[in-house]
Amino acid sequence: MKYTKFTDGLLRQASKESFVCRDVIVPQLQFRPAKAHGKIGYFHCLYSEGGVSTSKALGEYPIVNLQEARKQARKWLVEQHAKRYKLSSVERFTHVGELLVWYQSNNAQQELNSLRTIKNKSHRVESLLRPYLSEVGISDCSSQLLDKAWLRPLNNRFSPSTLRGAFQTLKAAFKQAHGLRYIDENPLSDLNFTMLLPVPIKPKKAALAGLPLREVIKQFQQFNAPDRFLCLLCLGFLTRNTETVMARWRDFDTQIMSWSIPEEHTKTGAALTLPLSTYSLKWLADYKRQQRRYCRSRYLFPVLKGRNTWSSSYAAQRIMKASRGRFTLHDLRKYGSTYLRDSGVDYYLVERLLNHKKTHLDATYIHTTLRTPLIKVIEYWHHNINEVLKITPH
Repeated sequence: MKYTKFTDGLLRQASKESFVCRDVIVPQLQFRPAKAHGKIGYFHCLYSEGGVSTSKALGEYPIVNLQEARKQARKWLVEQHAKRYKLSSVERFTHVGELLVWYQSNNAQQELNSLRTIKNKSHRVESLLRPYLSEVGISDCSSQLLDKAWLRPLNNRFSPSTLRGAFQTLKAAFKQAHGLRYIDENPLSDLNFTMLLPVPIKPKKAALAGLPLREVIKQFQQFNAPDRFLCLLCLGFLTRNTETVMARWRDFDTQIMSWSIPEEHTKTGAALTLPLSTYSLKWLADYKRQQRRYCRSRYLFPVLKGRNTWSSSYAAQRIMKASRGRFTLHDLRKYGSTYLRDSGVDYYLVERLLNHKKTHLDATYIHTTLRTPLIKVIEYWHHNINEVLKITPH
């Protein structure tokens, strides 16, 4: 099952290539290509309760357009959520469990444009809060009780940042309920997470920070061909996991020396075009020959029989396993950006490679001024990588 950002172009491609996919904007929204001639496909909304999956047909595309399908899916999910918890119009909450169920549903209805937020908060409520606090009375929810009934059982199982997020959700639920007069007092109003767990959350240290380039490449040189090439692309072009694993051979134009990443594959939702170096042409050609020994596929990283490509989560798991947890694909992207900045490369050029979301002014400047310098940066960066790989260009 492929997760991707739905666009009209993507849906028509899915129909043409006959693959089922799900939307990253509304993850429960599924598109199924039509089998009948002259039809494109159909929208369905997926829902799971107690391990049992169900779905609702939302209509035929494009009779039901993408915007309407997302709207219908969100509305249906809220309805299913309400049924699941048998929500009622109570006047007052007496226990934390009631308050959390109400907050969970209310959050879903008020934040229809952010299903990811709903999913994150639902996970916190379902896994980290309700199992421990459901039977606690509202007025009994003190710092001492939270420490004993909630924090201590979870402290050794979850990171401080995870627990902080759960506490923030709990506090937001109390604040909202108090503001709407569902509870008379808010016992958490003056309580901060640091009072419960006064341990500073240290930022994660970059796995490859400070290593010479030779040592970084040495980390993945012995991987199998697909894993090694995935690492090489992420390091060489600073691309994200999804942008890289979704790559198709047709995205690489060797005539005009460019790699085109469509908008449905980028995090920012904007298409990205990267220049190819003379070195990367050689890398691509060598990898294609290796791939054709076992598979002929339109994708650079195909699953069995080559009909589809890896998912980003599968790719991440492969690299974590191959590296024995020493680094991730994101670590390679981060290392490359730091290397270029430390080498004196212009800030905007590195931002162009990273494809960070930009202001309109920045985007205009980058696209009109930095095309030629970007080619030089890529050539310089790939030359340094190539010196380690000991591969010579055509």
